[in-house]
Amino acid sequence: MKIAILHYHLRPGGVTTVIRRQIKALSGYADLLVITGEEPPSPMGVPVTVIPHAGYDGPGAFAHGKEEPSADSAAQAIQSAIRDAFGGDCDVLHVHNPTLRKNSRFLKVLRILQDRGLKLFLHVHDLGEDGRPRSYFHADDYPPDCHYGVLNGRDYRALLESGLKPEGLHLLFNSVTPLEVPSGSADRRGAVYPVRAIRRKNIGEALLLSLFLPPGERLSVTLPPTSERDFPPYEAWRGFARDRDLPVAFEAGLQSSLPDILAASRCVITTSLKEG
Repeated sequence: MKIAILHYHLRPGGVTTVIRRQIKALSGYADLLVITGEEPPSPMGVPVTVIPHAGYDGPGAFAHGKEEPSADSAAQAIQSAIRDAFGGDCDVLHVHNPTLRKNSRFLKVLRILQDRGLKLFLHVHDLGEDGRPRSYFHADDYPPDCHYGVLNGRDYRALLESGLKPEGLHLLFNSVTPLEVPSGSADRRGAVYPVRAIRRKNIGEALLLSLFLPPGERLSVTLPPTSERDFPPYEAWRGFARDRDLPVAFEAGLQSSLPDILAASRCVITTSLKEG
């Protein structure tokens, strides 16, 4: 079986972790290709083709004077990458988070690929309709005649009520695998909030909780945002913490691995407004 996996980027985070686990689970059972809009920061263990047309778009996404690609050219680039890798079309194009408007052409691209005979599996981690109005496709319909996968029962019920058929909708819980954490020191200190610091992760409450740590300990927030619009509130929280001398370290995950951070920490916290 030939499977192509498509996502906007492969930066560290939840969706990339899911993709890595899918690659591991399918290794030996299928030929795999990953298509992404950006050069990955680390190897994926399978061939990766970078197609900028498949990445985030919006203001500043393309060099000055460079024409923004059309949906047709983006679809052609994706299908060409698949055919170059497999000698023909894949059996399944597994697309992660296609219904978020991170790329304004994305639904049109998928419809074109469908018209060219590619079979789609759309793996929905987040919905624009779920409190993310800037990520909502206002005009384009979701692709029909394909299969969808969701992470939880609430999203499953919502899409059924929206008209999807049960035989084309699949409940795919995120797998939880044991995390190998070094034994660490006997004197574990501080707390860790292992998230990308975007709005729905409720960074303000995390900063408040840092005040209740024992003297000399700190809260580590692991990752910065990746979306341009998430940076102003993120920088505001960093400035807030700095101005008040709060015991908080941002971007700890860029300096150390998550297992090492956990091994040195007393506990993990979560304050998220919404999770998958």
